[in-house]
Amino acid sequence: MGSVRLNSYTPSGRQRVRKVSAKDKGVARAKLTALRREVEAANGDLPTTTPTVGEWLETWLENYARTETKPSTFKGYVGSTERYLKPTLGRVRLDKLRPSNVKAMHRRMMEPEPSGLGLSPTTATQAHAILSRALTVAIREGLTTHNAARDAGRPRKKWVEQDFLTADEARHFLQFHAKRPYVARYALGLITGARQGECLGLQCEDVTIHRDNAGRVTGGVVLFEWGLQRVPYEHGCPAWAKCGKKFAKQCPQRRVYIPADQEHVHVAGNLYLLRPKTAMSYREVAIPALLAEVLSRVKLSRDNGFMFTRAMIGREPEDLPVDSRMDYGTWKQWLKEAGLPDVRVHSMRHTTATLLAGMTDDSTRMSILGHTNAATTRGYTHRDLSLQARAMQQLGNTLDWTSGDAEL
Repeated sequence: MGSVRLNSYTPSGRQRVRKVSAKDKGVARAKLTALRREVEAANGDLPTTTPTVGEWLETWLENYARTETKPSTFKGYVGSTERYLKPTLGRVRLDKLRPSNVKAMHRRMMEPEPSGLGLSPTTATQAHAILSRALTVAIREGLTTHNAARDAGRPRKKWVEQDFLTADEARHFLQFHAKRPYVARYALGLITGARQGECLGLQCEDVTIHRDNAGRVTGGVVLFEWGLQRVPYEHGCPAWAKCGKKFAKQCPQRRVYIPADQEHVHVAGNLYLLRPKTAMSYREVAIPALLAEVLSRVKLSRDNGFMFTRAMIGREPEDLPVDSRMDYGTWKQWLKEAGLPDVRVHSMRHTTATLLAGMTDDSTRMSILGHTNAATTRGYTHRDLSLQARAMQQLGNTLDWTSGDAEL
């Protein structure tokens, strides 16, 4: 048996020690030599008790992710951890996790059934990112010396053209539903590129309408300072007295958890207003006269409160704001009625980024969309062939060689 003292101490002040043992003296010496080299490579410190990947993920979720992310994001972390990370990597000792283990997880997730789960590269990438974040904290805590997820690299994503509406399709959508009051919500989304929660959480006091001396609307400003979200319910019953309900929302002692430093306002049930996650998301956006005119009519219909209430789509309670599910259902139904492609609600944001690409620079687009870097904004930009056609028509007119004799 042999031991090596480490450059770290227990909470009681004792210096930590790593030990090795073997029945054969020669094997023990070899293990001790290998341990010394490992300690030296790790600048004199190594974890003394190492949890499994599954145990560490549970610790990380509860003590770090839970307090550092929004409730909806945390719910996604838990889902990916339980469905993908723990079943494939949960039993591996944290300090023994290798890039090959992570690559094997990628294959299992993306290979077609029955050998794999048949999931998309996007889903595998999301699980990979969660694992990488957890391993980064584990390194900081001294539980491992390397990030196997970072060393393995992200899964290679298939190139897929994001769904969005062209300029002509977006215009047709707004014209087709122009007489419906709730069209103001989708006009706001298509013109400003605001996120779904930002639009639904908008209040009358956040919209400023500009008028000229004759009282005509000339434009306005919208302040995006809140996002409307449903915070997932959690079981409130103690471990020693489980309620027996499968879903947390059915628990008699159900509760919601929002980090203490997350500013929020309770609306109703598990519906909350939450502050944006970044400083860039908290922003003012100038709006054109035609959108300001539509929003001014909405403001005139109520004294204060939320801009987009359930009364606008015939749902109850009428004074509550439209939530994400109702908004999603209305968007999908209206697309179908207008004969347009079945794109996501978030595609409005991609549409705005794409249309603005030919009108302004990246910095201005970032400020409108609330992005923190230009790369993200460019990722929202796609090929709109109708815009290309107009540009090429202008180029063709410039180089028109059929209208007369060319002269040098």
